[in-house]
Amino acid sequence: MKKINIAKLGNWLNSWVGANGEIRGFHNHSVWGDNPYRYGDFTSGHTTFASPFIPALSYGYLKKQDNRVLELIKKLIKFQTNSFQENGFFAHIGFQVGEKLKHGLIHNVVPDVALSESALILKDILDEDTLKEIDLALRKNFDGTNKVYFEGPTTNLNGLTQSCCNQDYCRLWARLLHMKAFNHNDWDDLVYNGLNFMIEYFHINGIPENDCSATSRIISDKNFLEPAEYYGLMINPLILGYERYNEKRFLEEALKLANHIIKSSWVDKSNCKRFHRNYIKRQGKYVCVKEPMLIGGMGITLSSIYRLNNILKKEEINEYLNDIDRTYSFYQSESGFFLAGTGWYKECDIIPSTAWQSHDFYYLMNKYDVDDNFWNEFFTDDEKFSVVLGINCYWIENKKHWALKGYYAQWDANIIGRKDEDVFYYDIPEWIEGKSSYPESYKIIDEPKFYRSDYDYHYFTGSDNFILSKLPELNYCGKLEI
Repeated sequence: MKKINIAKLGNWLNSWVGANGEIRGFHNHSVWGDNPYRYGDFTSGHTTFASPFIPALSYGYLKKQDNRVLELIKKLIKFQTNSFQENGFFAHIGFQVGEKLKHGLIHNVVPDVALSESALILKDILDEDTLKEIDLALRKNFDGTNKVYFEGPTTNLNGLTQSCCNQDYCRLWARLLHMKAFNHNDWDDLVYNGLNFMIEYFHINGIPENDCSATSRIISDKNFLEPAEYYGLMINPLILGYERYNEKRFLEEALKLANHIIKSSWVDKSNCKRFHRNYIKRQGKYVCVKEPMLIGGMGITLSSIYRLNNILKKEEINEYLNDIDRTYSFYQSESGFFLAGTGWYKECDIIPSTAWQSHDFYYLMNKYDVDDNFWNEFFTDDEKFSVVLGINCYWIENKKHWALKGYYAQWDANIIGRKDEDVFYYDIPEWIEGKSSYPESYKIIDEPKFYRSDYDYHYFTGSDNFILSKLPELNYCGKLEI
């Protein structure tokens, strides 16, 4: 197995970080198959779902201290702790829907987790003012979201259709981390009862085998089960609950959820072990659905399985994690990011998401050491173009620009953006309107262009200074010779 280049993944993520600590990106969702472009929302600014980048950096900083990293962490924390809507919700919580979406629990509580864990990791390093900002931001967010997204067994049972497994578990994870980081027990009864409630009303035993449990996604719907990449939001709080309350049942349930992921995994055409998508009920039985499914974005679930095995020390779990690491290695571009997914046959397969891949960085920074050159590689700009070829379109980016393009003379979702801007545009040929459809600063100089001929793919014109990756099944033939 070639080594996963974790520093290069971090470098790519950092190329999307703004001057004020925004984590921008084209917010492609390779589980649900949508993105802001699909909703007519042309925004590519900060997303709270990328906030696991902060504790990932915090783990790395403890392993190899570097002032550049600490300053970056503080900048990211400052932005996230001060980005609120008037109702106490965090701003920028729309993710794949864009700024159209102003509500939702999961994209509030993921940054609650990220900030709390960062405070826990760096409690002896961060200054008092920064720690206070984290504490106050979380309490403000909990107060705001709890007015809409009720918490606890009684209120959940009164609003069955509202309660959603991954986000309710994630809120418990955030509370557990906050209590541990700030050394208090304000929410112990709420959290302990909440964990028991989640097990009773969401866990479904015996999928796919007797030592496994799946979870329903919605409390009132047992037919559509949670997709695999969300299980870390359930396993992580169960582990912390076991450690805090000495409740062995929580550890046992965490293992059953982990077994569900491990025993539902499959091997793709490239001989790589993959997460399954989810289970649906068909003719009275639960059936495993494999694709379409992400590759970049497995990290939160993997982090929880890794933590679980730090306790259990099971060789079969260790082997599973190593198999998945080989998948990361196979699908990693030399530019650092992983292939987004497979099975969509559209842009969701090829556009790397900063949010999802911050989760991968989080897992990998938990697991692996940081060598002496890591942070230098992390902070070194890459001048090359990065290209990902898909079936009907391709993704291209460099240090500041990005675009999704159709192949030459084959129109597709032609959009263009900048990594340091919050909006993107259609790339409409000037002959249509008589002028450019985007500001001059968005123009990509000497942009490489690509050509599709039947089932062969070619480099056509423009700069040849690019790193190319592609869907495995595509036949790339190099430069088109006229």
